[in-house]
Amino acid sequence: RDFGIYVVNLFDTFRASRELGMAKHSLAFLLQHYCSVEVNKEYQLADWRIRPLPEELTKYVRGDTHYLLYVYDKMRTDLLALQAKMKDKQNFVASIFSQSKSVCLRVYSKPVVSIEDFV
Repeated sequence: RDFGIYVVNLFDTFRASRELGMAKHSLAFLLQHYCSVEVNKEYQLADWRIRPLPEELTKYVRGDTHYLLYVYDKMRTDLLALQAKMKDKQNFVASIFSQSKSVCLRVYSKPVVSIEDFV
């Protein structure tokens, strides 16, 4: 949003984990749950504006994103299994994509600050 880009076909793992009733919703939890991988969150709050990215940040982001497609596949399978168990046959996968689309359509607008805001 901040860079004027729009993401298409986003699958929001946070929303999917909530729909699945998971205990936690973080990427670290999902990686542990589906991949038995513990990730190091040491650089989570690093300054990602630095260019070129230092090697340690590059390694960190590779580790964070390496399993995302696998996690997506597993979560989609779990949502389909949940859907099969439900009597109302709600389409959970379509619902997650719809919710994710609404996230993608949000437009960031920089707040306007004036001197009066600090007086």
